[in-house]
Amino acid sequence: MSIPIELSEALSKFPSFMLLVKGEAGTGKTTLVLEILSKLKSEGRRVCYISSRVSYSTLLAQFPWVKSVLDEDTIIDASRVISQPKTPFSFRFMEEPAFLQAAYEFASSHKETAIVVDSLEAIKSTMETTLNFERALREIAEETGCHLIIVSEGVSTQPLDYIADGIVTLVSRIEHDRLIRELYINKTRGVRIRQPAYTFTLHNSKFMCFKPLEISLPSSAEKHRPQPDSYSMFSTGCKDLDALLGGGYPRAGAVLIEASENVPDPAMAMTAGVTMENFIAQGRPVVSTLIAGYTAQSLKSMFKLLVGSQPAERYLRVFKVRKLWEPGGDHVFTGDLERDTEAFGSSIVKAYQKSSQPPLAVIDLQVLAVLYHAAGLSHLVRTMTTVCKELESLIIFVTKPGVPVNQVLRNICDIHISLRFIDRSLFLYGSKPETGYYNVQLDTSVPHPTMKLTPVE
Repeated sequence: MSIPIELSEALSKFPSFMLLVKGEAGTGKTTLVLEILSKLKSEGRRVCYISSRVSYSTLLAQFPWVKSVLDEDTIIDASRVISQPKTPFSFRFMEEPAFLQAAYEFASSHKETAIVVDSLEAIKSTMETTLNFERALREIAEETGCHLIIVSEGVSTQPLDYIADGIVTLVSRIEHDRLIRELYINKTRGVRIRQPAYTFTLHNSKFMCFKPLEISLPSSAEKHRPQPDSYSMFSTGCKDLDALLGGGYPRAGAVLIEASENVPDPAMAMTAGVTMENFIAQGRPVVSTLIAGYTAQSLKSMFKLLVGSQPAERYLRVFKVRKLWEPGGDHVFTGDLERDTEAFGSSIVKAYQKSSQPPLAVIDLQVLAVLYHAAGLSHLVRTMTTVCKELESLIIFVTKPGVPVNQVLRNICDIHISLRFIDRSLFLYGSKPETGYYNVQLDTSVPHPTMKLTPVE
């Protein structure tokens, strides 16, 4: 979504709404208000942009798409003198600065208008008047019934806070040495705030808020079409992730997917699952532990939907967890370290021998951490990594904080992907190799559910 649903609702619900957009320099305020103008124009409103610092040519150079929203006649330069207005004014505006006269003329000449003032401080610095600028803007909005969107530099409390109908604050911060952008909804008069904070990006010079994560597979879907591998890489199964990692996961490689504590289980399963389905769809075996709270049956059902019943039954082997091993149950972790290490490793090797294809091994360390002490778990991890490297195949480890071998894995894995859950949205970044933050969404609007990545910029 381009802007938060609360702002969309407020601007649609009320014929006149005064919105204050606050934030330090470089946080994305201008990009947001231009996005709002684009939305309002698409809904039939006439829009106008007032600034003392940005010319039309400068605006187009930074935001080429804005040409469809604004033209030179709808951009008012607050720093220059404007000719005598074409329409009569309310008396109190006759002696005010020319740009206020022009704003009043624009708003009163058309029905359903929206005006942006960018920025309050920059325009006030050019004015030689004792005018209560904030009050004058409010009066224009009330008399003409227009939407008024005011950009303010900084985040401190000011007089406009008390008369604005809505306030949002934009913040840029560094987390794990990477950029994160957030929008905070401080006030929306007459509209319930469902979500007080949103993460967003300025990718491609557009403002886009990230939707809350939704992982809900449809009841039917087109079967997965495998992403191609390269000579030295296995595709991750996600085109965007392949591009981020320079082609995918390395052959004979080990991958660590490490999630923060608040990342939902389905998000972890999705990140590993895209690679699993890509292997299965190519007739390659997958040997896996239970993953992120999924049962063996639910994992099988998910991959039957994604790749088809026959490939899922033929190529997917899921090891369950039981304290007491039952005869005939080969695919079981029992808590007996030597026996379990041998059984899981043998299953990988047999899958390779039977298919003549490189297998994928997937291990959720949260599942196994309850069975073995730290040294035992480290032994299993290193042994399985060695097995997969010898077969020139791939192994993926999935983990969360508190698992005793996490640091071991950070050291031995070729790829280290970190997952974070911020403002109800999922984010991914590469720790090895290092990358910025990317929002992760499951796109179910296409024939086959697809994981999509969008950079935070």
